[in-house]
Amino acid sequence: MTQSVVLKTLLGCTGCMATIESLNKCSARSMDLMTLFQFGFVTLIGLIVDSKFFTVRNRIPIKAYVPIVVVFFAVSVANNKSLSYDVPVPLYIIFRSSSLVSNLIVGWLWCRHTYSRKKVLSVVLVSIGILLFTMETTMAQPAVPQDVKGGSMWIGLLLMAGALVLSSFLGIYQEGLHKTYGKHPEEAMFYVHFLSLPAFLLLWNSIKTGLDDCLISPPVDLLGLQLPIPQDILKLILISVLQWICVRNVYRLTSVTSALNVTMVLTLRKFLSFFLSVCVFKSAFTAVHGVAVALVTLGTLSFYDITASQILASFKAQKRKEA
Repeated sequence: MTQSVVLKTLLGCTGCMATIESLNKCSARSMDLMTLFQFGFVTLIGLIVDSKFFTVRNRIPIKAYVPIVVVFFAVSVANNKSLSYDVPVPLYIIFRSSSLVSNLIVGWLWCRHTYSRKKVLSVVLVSIGILLFTMETTMAQPAVPQDVKGGSMWIGLLLMAGALVLSSFLGIYQEGLHKTYGKHPEEAMFYVHFLSLPAFLLLWNSIKTGLDDCLISPPVDLLGLQLPIPQDILKLILISVLQWICVRNVYRLTSVTSALNVTMVLTLRKFLSFFLSVCVFKSAFTAVHGVAVALVTLGTLSFYDITASQILASFKAQKRKEA
């Protein structure tokens, strides 16, 4: 069972990221539309499977979801929108690893948490890696006209940085919510996405522009047979389905294996997305990028106290469990 969940997690998450990159290269103005598709699909599945058309009573009051809805909507839109500003996918992946940095700073300033010297040094290592990767990307990335992607890469990075800080505060609020009402991930996933849908009216013009771009994309060609559906519309559907598979199986992964294994699977997911972006989509990747990735990876593993011996021991324990 564990191997099946791991495989679904990797296929769902890496497949989703690869399809997003493909869509962004063809229709950079469709990121808000993509976010709407993702929220709509999760809402539809949750309505049928979890809420059972609102016949299942929610365990957390609707009013308690409101702060989560506002912040989660802003974070999702900002992260996806950043790709419209010429942010390469490898940088997008590595930059989001700075959530460790954001969580530590917010936890220290807001919650008065204290951290060991090892964790602080780990975060410093991650920060250096991200800074190095970002600076190398700005030099390696070919110049793109402002009217092609809609703005500077730095705008995209600012959007992602803002989303990271908001996500850290969101995590703090969710911790308090879990202590009060318990953990109900399926219910929360449904209501947070469902209650966010009206907010997409604020993005109507951008969504309409993205839809127009997607509708005029070439039809899907399947073994020489042209299907009556635009390629970019099919990509939007695939992204929504793959993201749902990714998220659901990450949740399942936490229930069938250790936190160590979950961290390793999610780290492997990032490496696979890197590989696809560089090899398939020809994203720039230099030796300096490689050093930066190594620093971020080492810092992340050190932060979670993951060592080679632990990885080997965990692997052997999992094998014995499945034998």
